[in-house]
Amino acid sequence: MSDLISIIIPIYNPNEEYLNECIKSVLKQSYHNLQIILVDDGSQEYIQKQCHRLSQMDHRIEYYRKENGGVSSARNYGLELAKGKYINFLDADDYITPDYMRQLYNMTPGHTLVCSGHKKIFLTKSIEHPAYNQIDKYNMDVIGTVWGKLYESVNNILSDIITI
Repeated sequence: MSDLISIIIPIYNPNEEYLNECIKSVLKQSYHNLQIILVDDGSQEYIQKQCHRLSQMDHRIEYYRKENGGVSSARNYGLELAKGKYINFLDADDYITPDYMRQLYNMTPGHTLVCSGHKKIFLTKSIEHPAYNQIDKYNMDVIGTVWGKLYESVNNILSDIITI
């Protein structure tokens, strides 16, 4: 059986179309053992309703609302709710390719962190960034964003640190 991956998506008044595309891309993953955590960080009522509707689409989607505290606060709240062996962060205006989670998961054996490539799409151009090679806990020279990575859960990392 494959390990559970928790995907944490902080939400604060995103464009509805982007949010729908983001969730659709997660639901189309070829890797199915997912916990999808939507953390509404105090959005307006129409976003609350949309998130609630999205959570009714699939049993893997969990919707939580909290008082506005910023994106880091929303991500940390999601971490408290995460049950997966691995954690992924996704922004509400991002979307991922259908094999994204499977490819990241396949790189995890022996590593606490793996990083994906990504493409930034603007109105006039797009910029592609290549994937990093597998990265272990002793080599943390990675791009400074939380998204685009698959992390081993905090509980597993702490047990590694304690045994060193």
